[in-house]
Amino acid sequence: MKSKKLFRFITGLWIGFGVLPLTLIILKLAYDGNISSKALTLFLLGLVIIGIIIVGICKYVYKDAKERGMDPYLWMATAAYVPNLVGLIVYIVMRKQFSPNIERLRCESCSTEVKGDWKYCPNCSNKLSKSK
Repeated sequence: MKSKKLFRFITGLWIGFGVLPLTLIILKLAYDGNISSKALTLFLLGLVIIGIIIVGICKYVYKDAKERGMDPYLWMATAAYVPNLVGLIVYIVMRKQFSPNIERLRCESCSTEVKGDWKYCPNCSNKLSKSK
C-alpha cells in the first residue's frame, strides 16, 4: 500500500524536520534564559493542542474515507498536512457521495467490495453476479 508508506514518510518528515528542531530551539532558548517560562509553556501547550487537532482530523478522515471506498491514507495526508485546513476543505468537497442504503457486494474473483448495481468489478473487470 503505497499511500500508507507515503503518509508515514510525510509524517516522519514533518516531525523530524519541523516539530522536533523547532521544539529543541525553543528549549535551548529557555535553558539559556532568552525566553520566559510563560512563553515556553504557551509554546508547548500550543504544540500539544495542534497535535490533538491533527490527530482528530486524521481519525475523522480515515474513518470517513474508508466508509466511502476512498484511499484513507492519501486523504489523511492531504487533510492533515496541507496548511490552514485547506486540505480538509478539499477532502470534504472532493469526497464521494455515500449512501448506506446501497447494497454492497464482494467480487468473487478479487474480493473487492462494490456497489450492488455494478455489472463489473472495477478492480479485476470480472462480471459480477447478484448472489452474495
